[in-house]
Amino acid sequence: MLNLRIFGALIAAISLLSCGQHNDPQQLLEIRKGFERSNKFVENENDMVYAAIEQKRADAVNRHLVELYSPVLKRIRAISNRMNAYVDSLKLNGEADLDQQKQRTLVDRLAAHKRDLIAAFDSTLLGNEWRFVSLDILSLYNYLPLLKGGAVSDLQSTDAAITMLLLDKLQSDIRLSEHLLIDYCNKHTTETVLDGEWFLPIVSLSSSRVRPGEPIEVFAGISMFSYRMDPKITINSVPVKLGGEPVARDTIKAKRQPGRYFIPVKIEYSKPDGTICTMEKNCYYTVVAGR
Repeated sequence: MLNLRIFGALIAAISLLSCGQHNDPQQLLEIRKGFERSNKFVENENDMVYAAIEQKRADAVNRHLVELYSPVLKRIRAISNRMNAYVDSLKLNGEADLDQQKQRTLVDRLAAHKRDLIAAFDSTLLGNEWRFVSLDILSLYNYLPLLKGGAVSDLQSTDAAITMLLLDKLQSDIRLSEHLLIDYCNKHTTETVLDGEWFLPIVSLSSSRVRPGEPIEVFAGISMFSYRMDPKITINSVPVKLGGEPVARDTIKAKRQPGRYFIPVKIEYSKPDGTICTMEKNCYYTVVAGR
């Protein structure tokens, strides 16, 4: 999480200057440089968070969560870049003379931007994760620094230099809002697994005694029944596609001759450290003579 004290100092400086009748050009220049450095710092921090989340794809435990949040992160990044570019367009040629129409447009776009950021957490993308995110949506919305304080209302300042500073501050809000949301995603794409946990295969047949030609259903999975362990299951030497649950089901016809037979089942899964484990089990059944 970012240390926001430096931004607080810059915002306090803007407030003092906007209340004064005479502004020192050198002071204004130094504050603008401060915002420039701070905004660049936040952009770099955001890039590091995006990269850290992407690196979790290599972790079998976290990969599923990263894939869920990846579309959300792409939306947040695109929305933030678009709004930041718009504010940049208001500062062309080092001037920021905003008339009332431009002020209203800016306020409307900031409000829409804030809504769009939260809407990036789409329930249709997050699947089961939505039940956790939905509890935090209102808090996230209220916590975003956008449209807080007097920055927007002060844009009507007749001093173009002060207006430029306020636009710098808005860009800080945009990048900080982006950081708050991707930091939230970063925390929710990390699954904690205790060292003492064990993963054991579960394999069963629908029946161990069948008549010639009768179907036998094979049920195979891992005790935690989790996609996050990236399970791959082979039944009777044939890979079986997992269903809505991370378990494999297959139906095999029993041998036609009476006797004792077995169906080989192999389960592969990834441990939290990325190690691939393989377990094999033979499921025995008996074919009894028909009447």
